[in-house]
Parts: sequence; structure tokens; C-alpha cells
Amino acid sequence: MVPDRVWDVLVVGSGLAGLAAALEVRAAGLKVAVLEKMPGLGGNSIISDGWLNAPGCSTQLKAGVTDDNSELFLRDILKAGAGRADPVLAGLLAGEAGSLEDYLSGFGVHFRSTVGYDGGHSRPRSLIPEKGGAGIYRPMRKHYLQRGGIFLPRHRVDEIVFDQTGEVQGLVVREGFRFDYSAEDNDHRLAEGESFFHRVKRGVVMAAGGYGRDRKFWCLFDPRRPEDSFESTNQPGATAGALMVLMKAGAAVLHLADLQYGPWCSPDEKGFGRAPSLAIAMQQYGLAVDPASGRRFMDESADRGRRTEALFSLKDKDGRMRHAVLVAGRDMPGLLADRSILERPLKHKVARVFESLSGLCEHYGLPRAVFEKEIVRYNNMVEAGLDEDFGRDLSVSGGVMVKGPPYYALRLTAKAHFCQGGVKIDANCRVLSAATLAPIPGLYAAGEIVGGVHGRSRLGNNAISEALVFGRRAGREISSRA
Repeated sequence: MVPDRVWDVLVVGSGLAGLAAALEVRAAGLKVAVLEKMPGLGGNSIISDGWLNAPGCSTQLKAGVTDDNSELFLRDILKAGAGRADPVLAGLLAGEAGSLEDYLSGFGVHFRSTVGYDGGHSRPRSLIPEKGGAGIYRPMRKHYLQRGGIFLPRHRVDEIVFDQTGEVQGLVVREGFRFDYSAEDNDHRLAEGESFFHRVKRGVVMAAGGYGRDRKFWCLFDPRRPEDSFESTNQPGATAGALMVLMKAGAAVLHLADLQYGPWCSPDEKGFGRAPSLAIAMQQYGLAVDPASGRRFMDESADRGRRTEALFSLKDKDGRMRHAVLVAGRDMPGLLADRSILERPLKHKVARVFESLSGLCEHYGLPRAVFEKEIVRYNNMVEAGLDEDFGRDLSVSGGVMVKGPPYYALRLTAKAHFCQGGVKIDANCRVLSAATLAPIPGLYAAGEIVGGVHGRSRLGNNAISEALVFGRRAGREISSRA
């Protein structure tokens, strides 16, 4: 096949994993282009809140958390993964994440002075970037462009091409691709655009993300949610097309049924919305109750997988899901790193404020007498430092009880969020063959398109850490390839 375009390396996907890989390739002085099927760049990375885990970093130490390290972090990753995480890949993530603050600061990324905490972690260890995921992505993108890096939006990969020895020769790329936002088969049909062959001298890095917005593909592996009630936090282009291209090329896949929902979403808004950052804080300083019983029903600080299972268990006699109510008290606002975390959900009526528990109960239909007793019981357990009902680590709340007025509340649900499954890679980010279990020459992968890093459930705020750690690793490895 005669090449229409020639590169040293092609990177597929313009999120943080792809961008980190491309930056390493440019640093090695090689010619690289980042292909993106959507008209805009950044994928899920640029719309995320940007939190990332970096145990032992300077911000964490300055915040007073001095007893964290990569070993504790790895233990938390493996626990959340329920024994299904690849210990080698998880170990690489845990061992290299601590350097990410210095790495990102080199691009001019700024972080808040506080560190965040999410369920499943044994320590607060999440860096909080100013301006969210965009506050990370844009400085890195600027740096890449200043060094001659190339982005090619509206370029969809249709096929990986191999030579007679089985080495990656290049990609068949549909240029001028127009994503149809009203359709669900963008990855399954010939579409607008003209096909060209892009040849590579060193190889391809697949970093096209997961399939968190691909309703048909996701529901094929997770029957808990019927297709007509599927909701996702992901951007529209998060579909399974690139993964299917890899599968067609013979890549080994794993853990496709290990799908993560975000258990901090609200049913009162579409997509990711405004609720998650507030819900994460409220789960730290408050309690979640079943609106039918008025009682707690889960450990609010558990990992995402266990909280999702608890939320999915709330069903009426006809099998319809009930939505939990999350409640916090008057002290919670003063503990937030940013007032907008509370103000935006309140402004859009995703969260609400009440001057009495009776008003809260009336609004959400809670049995008042039972709920008020549950508040008293919860506060007593916080004071004693022992959760007798669900074993929650109450020390993280810092002794904050649910007292008011005012009281803050929002409805809680879980939305499709992250794919733990994907292609199998080795420690050098080389994609393994399903036929031989050996690396496919010239084919690398990083980010959410990779399976096995997290196991059954991804530990909160590990997505960006993973993207950066393995994106950088993939870029270095492919650049050193002869």
C-alpha cells in the first residue's frame, strides 16, 4: 500500500494519555501527529474535574498529610480492584504517580493548596488543579504546539495495517470525518470523509479512551441498566470504535465487563453535570439515606464499585430504581475548597438548602420521624468515631456532624463513567496479541483504552494519573524503538 502520509509515530486520541505520549515523542525529536475523530480536542480529559492522585507530593506534605506513600496507594488500588488489577501495571501507576505534580508544574499547571479525598483511599492524596481538567490540558497542549506538534481533528481510524512480518505499517484514516451526534452507529458504518493511508516508521500509540458513551457496547456487558435508562458522564465521542479496530487487528482484551459508574451524580441533570464535586464533599461530611425508609444504606466513603452496588439496590416493588438522598449540615460549606462547588448546584436546583429537617423531608418524601432519629444516630457515631452500621472510616469527616440549620441535600444516582476493560498491554505499553500473547510489533496503548490497570473498580481520581503515567511511558518506549 502506497502511503499518502508518513510519520515517525501516530497517536490516536487527543486526551491526556495521547497528549502525554505525543509530548514524549516530540521531546525525542521525532515527527508525530495526534489523530482525533471529533472536531474538538481533549476528549473526556478536558471536561473532567481534573483531580489526580499523587502520593507523597509537596502539596500533600504541605497540607499536613505526611504519612502517605506509593505502597499505601498500591494497597488501595488493589483493594478497590477486588483482586483483579494487574499488579505490575498497578505498581507502575502507584510508583510513578507521585512525580506528576512536578511534571505538570513544568507546563505551568497550578494546583490548590488543599488535597482532595475520595472513597476507597486511606489518605487524602488528590491534587486539585485550578480550572479543572482544562487547567491541565491547555498548558500541555500549548507546550506541544510550541514544539511543532501536530493535531489532526476529524480523522477517524478505520484500520491498522501490518506488513508481512506482522509489524504495524500504518493506519487507514478517514479524513474529514463528521461525527453524527444524533446516531449511535458512528463506529459501525462508512461515513463522510476520504480514506488515506498514514505510514509510520516506529509505530502507533492507541490512546483513544473508553466507551463510556457507547450505549449499545456498554449494555452488552452490563445488564444492570436497561438501554433506555442509560446515562453517562462522558462526552459524545467516547465510543468503542478504536477498541473494535484493535480487536479486529488481533489485540487481546480483558475485563470488558468491569464497568464503573460514578456514584456521585444526580438524576436531576444530564451528563456529568454540577453535582459530583459537591456530592463527594457531602459524602465525606454527611450521610446518604434511602428515601423509602429514611435510613442509611451504605458506607458513604466506600470505593465507587461498592457505592454503585448500594445505589443499584434501591428499587421499588416493580423494579424501578429509587434515588438516594444525600444530606449534610451547616458546617459543610466552610470546608469546601471553592464556594462554587456549592453555589453552582444550588443555582441550578440540583442541590437544595433547607431551614429545617421537616422541610427537607417534605420535599424529598422522607419519613420524618425515622429520618430525624437516623440523624441523631449518625451524629452520635461521628462523635464516638465508630460507624456501627457500615464500618465507615469516620475519621475522614474530622468530627463534622449533620447539624443545622441550614441543611443541604441532593438526590444521588450512579451514571456510566469509566471502562476498566480494554486491551492487554505489558509494562512497556506494548499491546499483546490474542493469538500469541506476545507484543504486537509497533503497537502501543495507554489510558482508558487499556484494561487491567484497575481491576473490578477504579480508585477515585486515578483516571488522569493513569493517563499521564502510561501516556508518558508509551511515548518514551515507542520513541526508543529502532
